[in-house]
Amino acid sequence: MTVYWTFSYIIPKGGKVGLQYIYGANCYEENDSCTIDPKEQEEIALKLMKSVEFK
Repeated sequence: MTVYWTFSYIIPKGGKVGLQYIYGANCYEENDSCTIDPKEQEEIALKLMKSVEFK
């Protein structure tokens, strides 16, 4: 199994609490035919993380 993790801890400006964000992409192929693109998964994760807005 191949696993790619992207994680962050997001804290708002002046805030005292934060958000732990963990994004994982798994490939359950037993051989080396995993088609997950790590760079693409990182871009997806960062897009989601950057979309967080604190109110």
